[in-house]
Amino acid sequence: MTVVQSLPLAAQASLYLLLILIGLFALLVFGWQVNILRGKVMKNPDGSTDDWHEQKTHYGIAVADVFLPVPLVSLASCSYS
Repeated sequence: MTVVQSLPLAAQASLYLLLILIGLFALLVFGWQVNILRGKVMKNPDGSTDDWHEQKTHYGIAVADVFLPVPLVSLASCSYS
């Protein structure tokens, strides 16, 4: 029996619901970061735009967000196996 299976049904349901919501949010952020890497202009709510040509820190953050977590998570999961 795993730790998740030992939880009450309501706790399991809320855990899986939160994991799904976090996953959907991560997909949204990933899509946004990929658009930045492609050089697309991002529109702000006030009507202005952000372009990675103007703000290079956005491009650096996007590179770090897209290319660092996957290898790091893979290495961490291999070390615990």
